[in-house]
Amino acid sequence: AQLAEELGYEAHLPAYQGNKYYDLEKQLLSGRWVEANDWQGTFGVSHDIPGLAALVGGNDALTEKLNSAIEQAVEDDFVFGYGGGTVSYANQPGLSNAHVFNYVGKPWLSQKWVRAVSQPASLRRYQSKYWLWRA
Repeated sequence: AQLAEELGYEAHLPAYQGNKYYDLEKQLLSGRWVEANDWQGTFGVSHDIPGLAALVGGNDALTEKLNSAIEQAVEDDFVFGYGGGTVSYANQPGLSNAHVFNYVGKPWLSQKWVRAVSQPASLRRYQSKYWLWRA
């Protein structure tokens, strides 16, 4: 954002605070995602977690929403194809999701979910690569 301002492009920056990028009905950021969906994209704003928390109703509301999203992904080992699921550790837009808790005052939830995600997601990726190699 600072570079855009220095170059005179600040009008092109899509700020999301309270504007057209936030879907009030879904309570998610809504955008034209390429390798994600509204769920995954909402938690991928690591440049402004306090702004996201304010947008969704505070740190506790953000914690509740993200925790619910991660819980929904447990059954599938946190791995979905592009744009599938609420949280997907199979692709870059979702790789920081569990770390968001650190920025809303709930580091124990980051620890819990990073541990829970790391083994099944890594194992599933290894297995898919292994089976592709053997085929």
